[in-house]
Amino acid sequence: MGSSGEGEDLVQVAFLRLFDQLKRKIEIQNVRGWLYRVVHNLAIDHIRRRGVDEAAATTWWSIRPEESQTTEDVLIAKQQIARSLEILNERERHCLLLRAEGLSYQEIGSVLGISAKSVSVYLCRGLKKFEGRNEAKA
Repeated sequence: MGSSGEGEDLVQVAFLRLFDQLKRKIEIQNVRGWLYRVVHNLAIDHIRRRGVDEAAATTWWSIRPEESQTTEDVLIAKQQIARSLEILNERERHCLLLRAEGLSYQEIGSVLGISAKSVSVYLCRGLKKFEGRNEAKA
C-alpha cells in the first residue's frame, strides 16, 4: 500500500465491516476468507483511487529477513520478486500472493470469486512462468 499505516487503515476498515456484518446477524461461513476478500477489494480500490498502476499490488509481498540478511539483501530480494511478479497476469499474481499468505485453495477461490480448481490452474501457470524465467537467467 505504500506504507504500513495505509495497510493498517485498510485492515481496520475490514474489521469494522466484519463487526457490522456480525451486528446485523449476517452469518459468514469462512471469516478468514471473507476478511481477505474485503481487504483485497479495499486495497484494489485504494490503489485505483491513488492512480498507482497494478504493479503496486506486489508491495503486499513482504520478505521476512533472516538474521544474516542485510538491508541491501532484503531490498534486492524484494526487487527480484516484484520483477518476477510482473510477468504474471493479474489472477496468477493474486493467487500466488494469497497462497504465500497461507490461504488454502478454497479460501483463495472465495477471496477472488473463482473455484478452487481455477486457483490450482492459475498457481500452476504462474509457477511455470517463474521456472521459465529462472531457467532463462541460468
